[in-house]
Amino acid sequence: MTGWVARIGVPCGIVSLPAPTPDRSGMIRRGDRLILIKSDCYRVWRAAGTAPQAARLKSWAARQGIGAPEEIVSDLMAESLLLAGGGDLRSRVGGLAVAFLGEGLGAARAGRARFAVSGRRGAVGVSAVLYDFLIRTDGSRACGDLCRALDANRDGQGLATLDILADALPALVRAGVVRLDAAVSR
Repeated sequence: MTGWVARIGVPCGIVSLPAPTPDRSGMIRRGDRLILIKSDCYRVWRAAGTAPQAARLKSWAARQGIGAPEEIVSDLMAESLLLAGGGDLRSRVGGLAVAFLGEGLGAARAGRARFAVSGRRGAVGVSAVLYDFLIRTDGSRACGDLCRALDANRDGQGLATLDILADALPALVRAGVVRLDAAVSR
């Protein structure tokens, strides 16, 4: 696997619960479910919170003394706890929820079609289409549904919102502007 990876879900920390739960498990809220994973797996998953390159994440894990980083990353992807860039990213992103953690700062300059959003780790310039998506996403429903609704209002002009989101996703995650999660059915 090459390219970036990003975590899916909300970190809930390392917990110690009564048996049969393994002591010091990592807890993740993914959509409306709580998931427990081994602490080393949790450390790797948390490190993917900045959408690092997959190779960099694995080498970080190895330097931390975490065994079998390749296997851990593969397992996290198989459990839908990591999203990997590349391939048919658009279809994989469309089924996820996107939570806007940052702040909309508005138009970067008067008369320009660029907007600024800030996150916990920096600011990012985005198109008017992506800004519209970010200020409307609720963080719980599949973002593909919102993207289709926004595209219908634009009468098919320009790139599809989901394509724009998929292209910008690594930068938005790295800046702490958005968090990925499982969509919750209502």
